[in-house]
Amino acid sequence: MDTKNMSMKALGTLIAGILGLTLLPLIGSIGAIVLAGMANSELANNPSLEGKGMVKAGRIMGYIGLGLGLCGCLFTLVSFVFAGLGQASTGFIPSLMAF
Repeated sequence: MDTKNMSMKALGTLIAGILGLTLLPLIGSIGAIVLAGMANSELANNPSLEGKGMVKAGRIMGYIGLGLGLCGCLFTLVSFVFAGLGQASTGFIPSLMAF
């Protein structure tokens, strides 16, 4: 692939998608989705640029990362709610148990 004709936004989409699945779960995923839209516009306006496959891969990874990140946040929230309900139902206060 000739790097002179490659869209840098397409490359950025791919990198953000990879980061969204590894180091920066929600931030990278949202960045990949936004960059994918910008890269598609750039590729449509300039047919000499390449990178449609990178845009598609980055967008897919972005949506997967966003879905996994939201599921993780939801799971954490539900876990905290049930942990709080379980502790509230026992009716015991740890600091008063020492007396």
